[in-house]
Amino acid sequence: LNGDGQIGLGFASMAVQTLRPVRRLKQASWLGGGLHSTSALANGRVFTWGKAEECGLGLGEKDPPVLEPREVTGLPNIRSLRCGGHHMMATSEDGDVFVWGCGLTHQLGNRPRDVQNPHDIEEDPEDELRPYRVSSKQLEKRFVMLADGGAQHTVELAWDTSYSKLQADDTGSSTLQRADPSSLPADVLQKGSDLEVVESVEPPAKRRLTEAAALARAEQAEREAEVAKMEAEAAEEAARDVLRYFSGHLLSEVDSSVDQLAGEEMEVLWSQSPSKASKHAEGQPMRPQLSKEMEHWAPQISCLRRGTLEALLLDAAGRDERLCEAIAAQQCDLKDATPQ
Repeated sequence: LNGDGQIGLGFASMAVQTLRPVRRLKQASWLGGGLHSTSALANGRVFTWGKAEECGLGLGEKDPPVLEPREVTGLPNIRSLRCGGHHMMATSEDGDVFVWGCGLTHQLGNRPRDVQNPHDIEEDPEDELRPYRVSSKQLEKRFVMLADGGAQHTVELAWDTSYSKLQADDTGSSTLQRADPSSLPADVLQKGSDLEVVESVEPPAKRRLTEAAALARAEQAEREAEVAKMEAEAAEEAARDVLRYFSGHLLSEVDSSVDQLAGEEMEVLWSQSPSKASKHAEGQPMRPQLSKEMEHWAPQISCLRRGTLEALLLDAAGRDERLCEAIAAQQCDLKDATPQ
């Protein structure tokens, strides 16, 4: 069949009935295909042709077929390549798996796309028009040796970095045992055996990726902790500023948070108490002068209305019986002392 140009001869047709060389492909070590596309592995490079959206070249279903072999870009050096019914799988020399093509039945393993950020885990799977490196917790510390698939599934053969060796027992039969010294009898350990114990070592390239991801997560957590600390300090400073600017006759000074300001200079911006408010010679209340470091509060202070001040007082009164009694006793005086 050559309806989508999957023979790679430069044209599409119903079928090609005789053997012909694919002239644009040389030194291929593996060649295979699905129903509508074909791929080849040559010197670690991947070449595909056929149905456009299955070739991993970034083409969609509206694009014309790829009639001759074209290299798939963006891949590392590939050691094995396989084709499913409508998707392809490439295994790199670093032990990673790259897939592309149809993914409607989860055969590409792209939900979630990133196991460290699984926000799309509940979304429907999609096709991959370019190579996608499979992200999986099961593969983070494993070396994938081969990936293969069928019409709607994918299978991976992965190595967990541990070693085993065939060892003959007393009957002469051989068994495969994992290199685990703790499972051996004491006399065997003393006499020695043919079981070679090899330390489990994660593949270097895979380890670098794992360490980089862990470092990125640690840096992100450190930044978030620093931001949270700064926000907490800013909130605390804002609370201290409010107490500093509005403390005095209008607020209860027996609160523990006010006690912490003992010894600090307190500036009263407005107070109904004659002893706390400056006046002009004519007897009218005068707005206190703000220091330079407090000038940035002027716009906020100027926006406060009588209702806002009363709301603040009533809220504080709900927590302080003494202040509640003082407000009730001087309600009439407060109405007459509204600042202009």
